[in-house]
Amino acid sequence: MNKIKDLILNVAFIEFWKNGYSGISFNDIIKLTQLSKGGVYHHFSSKRDLALQVIENKVKNWHEKTWLSPLNLHRNPIKGLSKSIKLFLAEENLILGSPLSIFDNAEDEMKKNIFGIYEIWENSIQNKLEYGIKRKLINSDIDSKEFSRHFICNIEGTLAISKNTKNPKYIKKSLNSLLSYTQSLASQ
Repeated sequence: MNKIKDLILNVAFIEFWKNGYSGISFNDIIKLTQLSKGGVYHHFSSKRDLALQVIENKVKNWHEKTWLSPLNLHRNPIKGLSKSIKLFLAEENLILGSPLSIFDNAEDEMKKNIFGIYEIWENSIQNKLEYGIKRKLINSDIDSKEFSRHFICNIEGTLAISKNTKNPKYIKKSLNSLLSYTQSLASQ
């Protein structure tokens, strides 16, 4: 990817994450990049265009790195989910909330793209849990779809509350509780 385009995407990703889609203007993002308007417009025709590319190039990559890669690196889904939680706890921007929620007030196409990320996340967890159940790594009475939704809702809810309270201790307590619950799914 072009260095300038990547710079713009990085700035926009962080600013959207901090302020939400509706909380920052395209001109504010242009100023923060320290580029000329023409330099930014060369790569992005509008805030909407920029946001769609942030979702495609930054949010999806962040999500893949943070949640899906650790899950898929381990044969045992409990270890993969646990590794994901531990890596997430090491993130610097936890207090900013979830990058998946930054487009809450955006238009339908952006919401559709974000929903697609949630679906991939849910299906990945569910498939990995079903794999673990078949191999007797996880208790067979676990409903993989229900747990997948619970896991995601716990994380997203924790991040929403922490963003509003600005309390990183809440995040750590909640995610450590999720970590303990996740580890309790292992077959004995």
